[in-house]
Amino acid sequence: MLPAGVVRVWDLLVDVGTTAQCIPGAEDVQTIDAQHFSVRVKVKIGPIAVAFDCQVEIVNLDPTSRSGSFQIVGRDTRVGAGVRALSKFTIVGDEAQTIVNLNTETDISGKIAQYGHGIIRQRADATLMAFAECVRARLLAPA
Repeated sequence: MLPAGVVRVWDLLVDVGTTAQCIPGAEDVQTIDAQHFSVRVKVKIGPIAVAFDCQVEIVNLDPTSRSGSFQIVGRDTRVGAGVRALSKFTIVGDEAQTIVNLNTETDISGKIAQYGHGIIRQRADATLMAFAECVRARLLAPA
């Protein structure tokens, strides 16, 4: 649960430039157009450090239902690893508190896929928790 109203949370989450700063390991966020962005994400999975050059596409944003989806395709050519993800989210709440529901389907390929679901899930969960804490801090900061 986030300590802010749905409108404020929506406005923050659809501001990709600001939101990307909360992704652990994200750097060099570039706006291509209103629906497309590029970002490099550095992360360590098991003993392998990767730097995914990602293309992000906002597939759908619906302010009326406060829902949307985005697709991420990334590749680390040095390690020979890839990631493809489709995320769908909904935002529900009132003027004081908000819940963000996020569902992501992810495919991992290449060398890092050998580490299996458990290690990748742990890294994904830790990344999501760090992202959520950063968003929470931004919402609590004075406007």
